[in-house]
Amino acid sequence: GLKTYIADYSNGNLENTCISLYDKKLNLIEKHFYSSGGELTQKRSWIYDTMGNIIEQATYISKGTMEYDKYTYKFDKYGNSILNARYLYGKLAWETSSKYNSKGDEIERTYYNSKRITENIIVFKYDKEGRPLQD
Repeated sequence: GLKTYIADYSNGNLENTCISLYDKKLNLIEKHFYSSGGELTQKRSWIYDTMGNIIEQATYISKGTMEYDKYTYKFDKYGNSILNARYLYGKLAWETSSKYNSKGDEIERTYYNSKRITENIIVFKYDKEGRPLQD
């Protein structure tokens, strides 16, 4: 795949560098961040499904070995986002789920806390032309 390098300089001094890696479909799959001394400080990774949707995005710290922050995404067969979650240090922080009508419009979004207890539900309504209605 493709690899790009970006170097940040301040007053002529190297501050940090970033190496980005792409798969053969040119999807960004990894970013490596290095200090001016060449030490890996952070790594980010992305995983895609066959439709090209991001299904996981993770950030690693501590020389790129410890997972700090991760988002996961699930999609239905139409490409609608149906489940999103965020994890901090491997533990669930929050989650959302969405439902859609036959036209692909989001009709309900449920927010859950770290214990998967419902915190909030938002219902979306549309007029005959499919325009969102305001409450």
